[in-house]
Amino acid sequence: FGFRGEALSSLCAISELVTVVTRTKDQTVGVKLTYDREGKLSSKADAAREVGTSVILQGIFHALPVRHKDFVKNKTREYQRLLRRLQGYALIHTDKRFVCTNQTAKARHSVLSTHGTGR
Repeated sequence: FGFRGEALSSLCAISELVTVVTRTKDQTVGVKLTYDREGKLSSKADAAREVGTSVILQGIFHALPVRHKDFVKNKTREYQRLLRRLQGYALIHTDKRFVCTNQTAKARHSVLSTHGTGR
């Protein structure tokens, strides 16, 4: 499974900042990597975390005004499409753990969480 380089490059192209926090089972401490819009590594630091990978996008579509406007206008539809896709992956890959949260100005809500077998 894993996170492929071309996907990371695409996320950098549509976001102001991409942060990846990851740790393998062989590592005692994780690593936090921050990439700029061109996909260049802007910072690297140790990070406490469980085994796994989190990808955080900030300022998605900000540099693409037309796409950003469409995204904001249809955010509920886009959000539902994302959840359906993640649910499909979770149903197929029962050995993987999926966690998806929705963070609003008021709170963070867990919208999808699976256990995975860890195999």
